[in-house]
Amino acid sequence: MKFLNNQWGWDVTQTPPFLAFRSLRRKAADIHGEAKILDLSQGEPGYGFAPSTRSRRFYSYLMMVDTELNNNQTNMHFGEKTEEEYPEIQKTLEDIAHKYYSAKIAAELIIDLEDFLTELERICTSQGHTKNRFEILFEIFKFSIISGGRYPNSWGEMVCRMAIAEERTEEFQYPVNFEDVIIVNGASHGVGMFFKGFGEEGVGFLGKGDTVLMVSPVYAPYTQIVEERGMKLVNISIDPQTGKLNEESFEKAKNNPERIKAIVLINPNNPTGFPLEKEVLEKIADIAQQHNSLILSDDVYAQFFEGNTSIVQIEKAKKRTIRLNALSKIERATGVRFGDVYLAPEARDFIAKEIIEKDCPGFVEKYQDARWFLFLTKSVAGSNIGVFQHISGTPGLSQIIGLVHIVLGKKERAEYLSMLRKKVDTFYEAMQLPKPKNNYYGVIDLRPLEGEKTAKKPIEQILTEIAEKGVVVMPAYRFFSEADRKTDDRRRFIRVSLPNLSVENTRKAGEIILEHIKQ
Repeated sequence: MKFLNNQWGWDVTQTPPFLAFRSLRRKAADIHGEAKILDLSQGEPGYGFAPSTRSRRFYSYLMMVDTELNNNQTNMHFGEKTEEEYPEIQKTLEDIAHKYYSAKIAAELIIDLEDFLTELERICTSQGHTKNRFEILFEIFKFSIISGGRYPNSWGEMVCRMAIAEERTEEFQYPVNFEDVIIVNGASHGVGMFFKGFGEEGVGFLGKGDTVLMVSPVYAPYTQIVEERGMKLVNISIDPQTGKLNEESFEKAKNNPERIKAIVLINPNNPTGFPLEKEVLEKIADIAQQHNSLILSDDVYAQFFEGNTSIVQIEKAKKRTIRLNALSKIERATGVRFGDVYLAPEARDFIAKEIIEKDCPGFVEKYQDARWFLFLTKSVAGSNIGVFQHISGTPGLSQIIGLVHIVLGKKERAEYLSMLRKKVDTFYEAMQLPKPKNNYYGVIDLRPLEGEKTAKKPIEQILTEIAEKGVVVMPAYRFFSEADRKTDDRRRFIRVSLPNLSVENTRKAGEIILEHIKQ
């Protein structure tokens, strides 16, 4: 849980990887300078690449519009505008583009505005709330939400939730209504909602001694949350380098003598970068049904795989699943903090009445259903669910830039995915490993690659020496379950985050790692 007073300052078996990599990163930066290090540790694709250029530029334009149309010095307030004034408003929008941008860019922004409004008109109609262009602009500018001029809607602004719902409709291949979406400050906020709300400081559904199921390896902070809350952890295992299910671990979990109260998934998986196959999700759904488990599915990497299946698409799991996603990874914008919680309509009552109420009598009387409960758990102040609810919304700035990314960033998202695939393949080529089907992340066992000299060194020394050469990776030991660590020595596994660098630097990082460990 802390840095250690040893030669390297950390220990792979004791130090959480998100502390260990910081020590390695500082070592590399001290020698090579912040701008020169090749960082494959933390999953932050914005290190060297901006989010959608078109989206960011258009957002800057919307900020200028907001400044012009909501300005105390000129006594302009969009909230006082009427629909009859729309022709004048449209001309003003064009004038603002020409006032602050070159003629070429202004013309492109006006086209972007047309595309933006046209798509939002379609989205609103599809969501059953037809809005004309004035009404859409009014939603965005009436209270200067885009500039942070008021507390945002705690559920999320309506047009933003509608845009997310349309994304989910396309993803799940069944209709998703915006009323089933709650906007949060990134997927991690949703994780906090889940454990705070259902944990001991909330309704007490998940407490000390209760059993939670996860897939191993798993994003280390999830394991840390469960362990620190005194809950028991049961794992099903996947091969970290192929993504294949370990059938023996599945059977053991299925026959766990104690009830599995919650199942927590990351799908596609972090740290391996593999999506869980539909057949595996079906099996997990069977366990959930058998144990009457509540499911939390963190699907933040879903858009990196065409045709990826979420457990919310498995009918028997849908009614018991809380599903998380965020724009941080697909938009290369981890700092935007814009995510969403999705709860299918049938899950509202089923989770409340058939899962939580049976363990926590009075839940339904107090909270009505699971959707309202989740909304209340967005609030701050720990166990005081619902307190400060009026300021629990995701900032307007994050919501609007997220909305712009969703609407205008599709072409650049496709280009990004194509480039990322090239980086993944390039790294594995440089490491002289077979090209896998994983994406974004990779977990690599260094042992088959190690030379005689390297094999005798502690892993802390090896990763420190690699950092001294300018490459930072993350130790993967603590991503594995305790059972997996007993089955095989996982100390010499690393996780790499492959969107972070250019293709050339991704290759260079792989070559440096391989050259060093082959010694």
